Amino acid sequence: MQEAFEEAFGDPAVMNGGFIASTDFVEKNPEFVDALVQLTQDAWTLYQEDPDTVVAEAAEVSGIAADQLTLVGEVLNLSGTTDEQKKVTEQDVATWTEIYPLLAESGFIESAPADPAALFQITGE
Repeated sequence: MQEAFEEAFGDPAVMNGGFIASTDFVEKNPEFVDALVQLTQDAWTLYQEDPDTVVAEAAEVSGIAADQLTLVGEVLNLSGTTDEQKKVTEQDVATWTEIYPLLAESGFIESAPADPAALFQITGE
């Protein structure tokens, strides 16, 4: 998967997941946003230290079979994701700017955002 994204977009570590919130919400709730980001980082750290525990909890909460979650983690190499790869970069924004029209064309989303870069907060380079 990473090789396919590298070939197509020049970006092997394409972000998956994430949070979506209005700028207004983020500005009015900075403590919540900070706590959410920190807890997400804590979950990543725990996953990398003890993936079985995280997978078991995620399976229970989501109803998705643990073996399927484990397979997704292996395919995406989640246990090997580095801190640098977790940062949102200009390259991530450029990649998603190209992906959104493909998602719209294929019917996964109704339309591509007019300004994809506005959806991201750059956290590193």
